[in-house]
Amino acid sequence: MPPRAPAPEPWNDAVRRATDATAADRPGGMDERCWDDVAMRGIIATVLYALHLRERQPVDAIGWPAVLWQLRDDERVAELVTAVLPRAGLDLARTAAPGDPVTECWRWLTRTWDPHAPVKSAFLQPALSPSSLDGWVPDAPEPRWGGMGRGIASGLPDPALEVCTHWAAGVVQRALITERRGHHAHDRVQVTSGAFAGHRGYVSNVGWYFDDASETVDGPAGYVVDLDDVPGTEDIDADQVEGCADLRWPRRPEGTLKDGPPPGLHDPLPPAKTCEEDLRELLGRACNPEVVPEQPRRRRRTPPSPSRAGLAGKPRPAAVHLARTAALVSVDRALRGRPARRPVRGRHHPASPRCRACSSSRPERERPARPDRAVHDRSLSSSGRRTARGALARPHREYVRYVYRQDNPETDAAD
Repeated sequence: MPPRAPAPEPWNDAVRRATDATAADRPGGMDERCWDDVAMRGIIATVLYALHLRERQPVDAIGWPAVLWQLRDDERVAELVTAVLPRAGLDLARTAAPGDPVTECWRWLTRTWDPHAPVKSAFLQPALSPSSLDGWVPDAPEPRWGGMGRGIASGLPDPALEVCTHWAAGVVQRALITERRGHHAHDRVQVTSGAFAGHRGYVSNVGWYFDDASETVDGPAGYVVDLDDVPGTEDIDADQVEGCADLRWPRRPEGTLKDGPPPGLHDPLPPAKTCEEDLRELLGRACNPEVVPEQPRRRRRTPPSPSRAGLAGKPRPAAVHLARTAALVSVDRALRGRPARRPVRGRHHPASPRCRACSSSRPERERPARPDRAVHDRSLSSSGRRTARGALARPHREYVRYVYRQDNPETDAAD
């Protein structure tokens, strides 16, 4: 592996700004062993560095409004990075030799993951003797999420760029609100003018103006406020809201609409339906033609296709399959030199020159009926039912007995 190249100074500045913003947003600060924090920091740092290269300004001079505009979705971030970094001589291909910290961060953000990988690698590097240093040593399997913990979409194999771009935008939004002294989510505010003047509530979300011409955002333009005495939430302009400190989330004034649990939370549940009622409902729906959508009805009324219209007079596929199977078995036995199972002449098949019983010149003698045949038939099982093996072997035994009697006529006299 080639030695790691020294990180450029602008990249270090981008990582520093992204780390400070992520630490301010996360409750416990920046955690280097958390997959979520590393992904959000990497996305913000990559965007800062790409804007630095494109605008030719120091990283500290790049404003958060420009970063937030780029973080609207992952496609916009990928378009910025793939257009700017290759012009600066950075190879983003996965086949390139590692070593540059900027390209390695981008490859980490765009790689996929195995959600079913082992949580911690069970491979231990063996203590090799000096004589075996040149031997092959197996690589340790990569642990899940690179050995870090993960909380955001922990069951998805998608790249971090697609999963955490929205979360990275939330980090930048919080930094921008703090910079402009706005109101964060769950802040207590009071409406000063407009239709809801005098009402108080909590901020649920923040709105921004996205200027595509300058590729920046302006705001906060407004807030989504959850008022105490108004059902639901309301969109209120930013200049009509001011902060207040009478209560803290999630407390409400006593006697207001949203003081306590929502209405109907503790109401008793309706009685569950019995199995008979459920069955009656299902049968009623199955017998009701109005339940079937119109599209399947039109498909049912259409005539059959020409390819299936001529199948009415043909034999069933199952019968054709059985007939072909029987023919293939007979051909296979003939090619291998095995005698086919031929029943007795006159009872099951016509005369054949290959059949010894049929080609015999001796006249066929009538065989007396044997009422006790079922007693001597070995194909009967102990329960009195004919097994499949005995049923298949019966014609062959009759053929052997008949041939033996033709060759040894004294046995008939003895009988």
